[in-house]
Amino acid sequence: MTETVVLGESGRIVLPAAIRKELGLKAGDRLTVSSDQGEIRILSRKMALESIRADIVKAARKPCGASRRVPSGTARGSSA
Repeated sequence: MTETVVLGESGRIVLPAAIRKELGLKAGDRLTVSSDQGEIRILSRKMALESIRADIVKAARKPCGASRRVPSGTARGSSA
């Protein structure tokens, strides 16, 4: 869903009711606001935690420190 909002003089925006309802947001909920490459992202606490959790899972699946391959015909520990 995409909506247009107006930035008020004090920097405030009002999230449209349809978006608040879709995301289950209520008055007093804490949101995380970030900017990246000219885009503004607003995440609910739940969405922010899910994003962090996904990043952790993705990092955990990456192989850490691939083993160094020894060319065939070369003995380990031998000096050339």
